[in-house]
Amino acid sequence: MNRKTGILCGVVMASLIGVTAASAASIPSSPAERAATAELNRQIAMNNAASEARFQAQLREYEAQKRQYEAQVQASPYR
Repeated sequence: MNRKTGILCGVVMASLIGVTAASAASIPSSPAERAATAELNRQIAMNNAASEARFQAQLREYEAQKRQYEAQVQASPYR
């Protein structure tokens, strides 16, 4: 019984997703919606670029600290 319920739930979910996708695809976007979507996409792209820049700066800082530590270890008289 449990297996049949799982299969039935899967079929119902697939049907709902199909109906939702079909109804969304048939409604044309207004110019305002397209402009808002374009603006949102620009903001996301800018945020992604800023995030990438922060990551690269952190990576450079980590590499510099790593090189400094390795130089200290090499110069250590306790080695």
